[in-house]
Amino acid sequence: MRTVARRRSLALLTTAAVVPLVLGGCSKKDEPAATGGGGGNAGGATSTAAVNQGITITINNFAFEPQDAQAKVGQIVTWKNEQLANHTVTEDVPAEQRNMKSDKIGQGQTYQISFSKPGTYKYICSVHPDKMKGTVTVS
Repeated sequence: MRTVARRRSLALLTTAAVVPLVLGGCSKKDEPAATGGGGGNAGGATSTAAVNQGITITINNFAFEPQDAQAKVGQIVTWKNEQLANHTVTEDVPAEQRNMKSDKIGQGQTYQISFSKPGTYKYICSVHPDKMKGTVTVS
């Protein structure tokens, strides 16, 4: 039980350290560039609690689930690898324009990011680029 509490505390501390950096206007390298789409918050104001809740994309059976996810600006998006094979989350743009790129994510590990700009962010697993593709649409 203590391990779970420690992991949650570590996740909260990491989130508390990362979110202000991303939302505070980091350099281009620290924030993914929108690859299209976008638009404002069509549903009006979003509560801080809803944004902070975040979303999780599961990596399983050589697929991102859901393949097409929706997020709000500032919301934490977490990818969690549920299978034995290592995977990555890599923005699907030319390498010199890439801002979102994880290291290899092993079984049970996660990768998190918070988007500071609306847009459509396409990504792949660089280990399995023909099989594994996904999109996060941020509003």
